[in-house]
Amino acid sequence: MTTILIEEDEQRTQQLLQTTLTLKGYTVIESVNDEETADLAAKRIPDLVLLNTHIPLRLGMVSTLKTNGDTANIPIWALTANYLPGDRDKLLKAGCEEYLLKPIGTNQMLEFLRKIDEKFLSTEYEHLTYTSVFMEEEEPQAKAAVRK
Repeated sequence: MTTILIEEDEQRTQQLLQTTLTLKGYTVIESVNDEETADLAAKRIPDLVLLNTHIPLRLGMVSTLKTNGDTANIPIWALTANYLPGDRDKLLKAGCEEYLLKPIGTNQMLEFLRKIDEKFLSTEYEHLTYTSVFMEEEEPQAKAAVRK
């Protein structure tokens, strides 16, 4: 089973990611700070780290994970609310493979899930598609998962 470590300081985003990824069949580990993230990444060796980043301040955490022998090969995808021209290049140069802009809307979440599924999804869960989770203000009637 694919394990995803999430470090996110905004509770709603953390809950959205945790619930949606769990519904998709991923194992989710939550972290609240850099020290815990580094510790959990080294002990649990997740398949993916979703890391809250404040460019340029948080790029050091990406570097920490990428230079540790135990965690160097774990893909890191950035979660960021601060996005300026050139930030994508900074994230990629620091070692992130992907990034997700916050706040996360329905379309961004669907694209994010598609990318994660392409990289990790087992055939056991391929029958699920997602429309919206915790997006009541955007789509009040949305269902979390529907069968194709």
